[in-house]
Amino acid sequence: MHRASFPALGTTAVLLVTEEAVLAQAERMLRVDLDELDRACSRFRGDAELYRLVPGRSGVVSPLLRDALHAALWTAQATGGLVDPTVGEALLRLGYDRDFADVARTGPPAPPPVPAPGWWRVRLDGDRVLVPRGVTLDLGASAKAFAADRTARRVAARFGCGVLVYEGYGLTETSAAATVNPPMHPRQATVGVPIPGGSVRIEPDGEIMLRGPILFSGYWHNLEATAEAMHGQWFSTGDLGSLDEDGYLSITGRKKDILITSGGKNVSPSMLEDRLRSRPPVG
Repeated sequence: MHRASFPALGTTAVLLVTEEAVLAQAERMLRVDLDELDRACSRFRGDAELYRLVPGRSGVVSPLLRDALHAALWTAQATGGLVDPTVGEALLRLGYDRDFADVARTGPPAPPPVPAPGWWRVRLDGDRVLVPRGVTLDLGASAKAFAADRTARRVAARFGCGVLVYEGYGLTETSAAATVNPPMHPRQATVGVPIPGGSVRIEPDGEIMLRGPILFSGYWHNLEATAEAMHGQWFSTGDLGSLDEDGYLSITGRKKDILITSGGKNVSPSMLEDRLRSRPPVG
């Protein structure tokens, strides 16, 4: 496996291909793809296509922004709204766009919580999109994963080589990734192993618990929510999962989505729902 990496989109882009001869060309393609995605979807640059969408007015978007929006809306549906692209206004009110130096000097704001308007209110019909009035889109939670899949397919199709896309798992409370697939030892259908210093355990009901230096210190001005989420050094994620014999974590659903059968058995519907959503008439 041959590797290249560089800063991009506020993180580090890592490219791994099976053929060394195509690495330089594949890296150039990745850089171009990420720049195109940034110009289409970024909420942090005023010339981005996303900024040209006028709330309350239907407009035609580029194929790239269309596909990124489709991925964001599909992700919102698949997570039951936990990953919602309509959280932009809430993030702005919370000071998400402020510089770190400014936050360190004045402290984070503490406005009353603002719920996301709801991803289902965004209308995407082919290349035409309608964003409701009062809605600010933010695709940050899905755009990077969309970019990885898109470029991997393009590189593989153009150069005929294998491209490694490896997954990780984390939450806002874990300051980004809690687990990640090792670049040279990825395991399909998992989100990898704990990052150094971190730990994962599975509760009897299947809930994923996390521990380590990545965890937050608590919710801002909300001791009750912090006490509910923290159990000693362990953080209660609300996600369901399993660990294999080598410590690789797989995500299987959300605890709140559990169905209890007439026989008293707990069943997570997400695996069946994912299969149904993968069929074009449904998804």
